[in-house]
Amino acid sequence: FMLKRVWEVYQKSNKSWIDLIWAKYLYRSHVDFAEPKAHHSPLWKSLLSLKNHLLQNICIQSGNGADTSFWYDRWLPSGALASQLAIDLCSHFRVRDFPVDQTWDLNALFCWVPPTLIPQLLQISPSSNP
Repeated sequence: FMLKRVWEVYQKSNKSWIDLIWAKYLYRSHVDFAEPKAHHSPLWKSLLSLKNHLLQNICIQSGNGADTSFWYDRWLPSGALASQLAIDLCSHFRVRDFPVDQTWDLNALFCWVPPTLIPQLLQISPSSNP
């Protein structure tokens, strides 16, 4: 039951309680980087305690990439790019922003992604990732 609630928060499901969670706890960050604080509610702390279990076991399909965050969503088998870089970016790029004519835009990738991660991206077709 609670793992499903964590998934709903991660997916930003269209529910008023999730809007409240994002406004109160995640307005400057993302679920991947959320950490419990002493002043947080018991419900939020409980959800965060399950976060890593959920995140270790998901890889989403981005489809056309329009609704998939390039940095924060786990569309790569190795996890979200932002968590691999250990930084919290304020970027609203979507997966769809990087392909050109069904292939990756290498110029854009090299501007934003460390060279060590680019081979991982190139193994995935931008129009049909896992």
